[in-house]
Amino acid sequence: MEDRDKTKDRLIHELAELRQKVAELETSKAGLLNTEKTLYQREPLLKSILAASPVGIVYTQDRKIKWANRAWEEMFG
Repeated sequence: MEDRDKTKDRLIHELAELRQKVAELETSKAGLLNTEKTLYQREPLLKSILAASPVGIVYTQDRKIKWANRAWEEMFG
């Protein structure tokens, strides 16, 4: 249905719905940004814990090593 065929009340209602969706998306985005910031702040702590672990730990992606701690490097070179 084209906009010109819709009533004024219907268009106003659709606009209100769209504004509500935009507000929800903005709230969601703010939450995601906050989560990302928190993860970024915790990353150095996690890396230091993993690096200090006496257990060999390696992170791979698509069969390629992305990160390995010193214990893993000592075991496998």
